[in-house]
Amino acid sequence: MKMISEPIPDFASPARAFLLGHGIEAFNLVYPSYRRPEIFHLEHKHNTQTDHAHNEYMEVFFDEGFVGLVIFLWFLSLIFYAAYKRLSRIGMGGAKFMDEYYLVALLAGTIGLLVHAGLDVNPRFVSSGYIMWAFFGLIVVQSTPLQKRRTAGKNIVKKNNYTGPLQILVIMALLSLGLWQTTLAHGRFVANKHHNRAIAFSRNRMWDKAVHHYHIVQEKHPAFIMAYYFEGNVYNDRLSEAMRTGNRQQARIFYDKAIDTYSNKVRAMYPNYVQLHFQEGMLHMRYGDMDKAAKSFRRYLNIVDPVYTHTYYRLGEISARQGEMELARLYMEEAPRRKPWEIDSYMNLANLYRVMNRTDMAEKTYLEGIDNLQEPGERRQAARHLAQLYSETGQEEKAREILENVN
Repeated sequence: MKMISEPIPDFASPARAFLLGHGIEAFNLVYPSYRRPEIFHLEHKHNTQTDHAHNEYMEVFFDEGFVGLVIFLWFLSLIFYAAYKRLSRIGMGGAKFMDEYYLVALLAGTIGLLVHAGLDVNPRFVSSGYIMWAFFGLIVVQSTPLQKRRTAGKNIVKKNNYTGPLQILVIMALLSLGLWQTTLAHGRFVANKHHNRAIAFSRNRMWDKAVHHYHIVQEKHPAFIMAYYFEGNVYNDRLSEAMRTGNRQQARIFYDKAIDTYSNKVRAMYPNYVQLHFQEGMLHMRYGDMDKAAKSFRRYLNIVDPVYTHTYYRLGEISARQGEMELARLYMEEAPRRKPWEIDSYMNLANLYRVMNRTDMAEKTYLEGIDNLQEPGERRQAARHLAQLYSETGQEEKAREILENVN
């Protein structure tokens, strides 16, 4: 099944993307258009999103295009050329300084970071990226001979006894830019800290505290889509709790909040984010709107992930509730084909067959599960259900045999 994303008007043309890139942090917007379903078979996960290329040089090329990549590589070449010129003097006689040894250590560390950047994008993260950029600055400083640095410092003091208005403006502009970048980086660091706290509160079902910290994340890092998505999931879970307790009025409040978060925040930033369509389907299904739920689940299958078996379960359940048993069967039969190692694929399909009074097909499904499942506990569970089916149909001997033979 071909993976096709919803069209996003701001996608760059191929020529413009090659030369100038798609823009900073646009990878997670464009990648779903090219992602293949095989990724779900490789990862065995469906609730994660590839936000980066996991190769710094590829991501620079993607973000800033060929022009940006050339500038980045030219910048690196200038740094290494300066270090090469400095180290080429070693062994030519004259006094040796400790700077040379520091420079060799800095180069070794920087080369290691740049090699690792070919397998990850750590240079662009606040928590780890500053190390590499600090190393760049230290390499430039250490590449200048100590005596030359001292002489240059004295000359600057002699020549610049007066600072003109233009120089003051340039200095102020640079300081303002540095302060702005530092503030931005600090905000993202704080946002990451509160995001982890919000996740911990969500796992402990401390919903109000979780939402409070998600709002702090959104304030500190407005472009961090995961905070909006997780906030919507909080409302989704709270709606489920309210429906279980029969509090329809409270459920409506959380339903509206979840719709607002999913539609006006998450979808506006990223139409196909992770399991957005599936979560919307669960929201509608819990609230009782089966038509909207089915539409959301189908969108998830067709646009994002054709492998996730729980989507087929939900569509099968909705079809069965609406009396469309053959359609429910088609959805349920798809799950074992997608993931033959999942026990729920066989249990749900067999249960549907039993509801349809097709005990022969239910028996066949249980037997396929016993043959295909890898975990002994799951195989025994399938055998117990099959034995129950045999008992209900008066086949006691077969029931005893299946329980004795399946280990």
